Amino acid sequence: MSHHRRHHGGRHHGKQTLEQKKTEVNLGRKAFSIAELTKVYRETQSGGPVNEESLLSILLKCDMDEIEASTYARDFFRKRSESDFEEFCEEWTRMNNFKVVQLISKEFRRIDKNNDNSLSKKELYAYFKLHMDDKIALEQIDQIFEIVDIDESGGVTPYELRMWYRNSILKGKIPKR
Repeated sequence: MSHHRRHHGGRHHGKQTLEQKKTEVNLGRKAFSIAELTKVYRETQSGGPVNEESLLSILLKCDMDEIEASTYARDFFRKRSESDFEEFCEEWTRMNNFKVVQLISKEFRRIDKNNDNSLSKKELYAYFKLHMDDKIALEQIDQIFEIVDIDESGGVTPYELRMWYRNSILKGKIPKR
C-alpha cells in the first residue's frame, strides 16, 4: 500500500486519455499546501520579499513542473517587481481554489456518485484522494466548502459553483477568458 502512495500525483504508467492528462495538470504533483510553500520559503530565504527568481526557486523545490512554475512566477510578477510572501500565498490560494472549482464543475457528474445534484465532502474526498495526498485533499475540500457552499447545506451544487464563478468575475478576482 505505501509504495503505491509514493507514486501519487497522478502519474500512471501506460497510455492515458487526454481527459486524464488534463486532470493531472490541475491536480497532479503540484497539489501542495501553503504549509509546504511556507516551509520551503523559510528554508530558502530568511524572510523578506520575494521576487520572480526566488518564487521560481520555491515552486521548483515544491516539485512544480518547470514550465508551469516559470509561467506562474512570471505572471505573478507581471505588475510588480517584488512582493511579500503573504501576498503570494493569498494569490496562490485564490488561484488554486479557482482551478479546483473549475475542475469540480467540469467533473461534477462523475463525482456525484449518488446523483443527488449535490457534492458532499465524502464524494469530493473520494475523487480528490485519487489525485493528491490525503491531507491536501482535506484542506482543498474545506476551502471549497468555505467559499462555494453559500447556503451552508453541507453540499455543493452546480448553481453554487456557477454563482461563485460569476461573483468572482464580477469582483475582478478571476480574469475573463
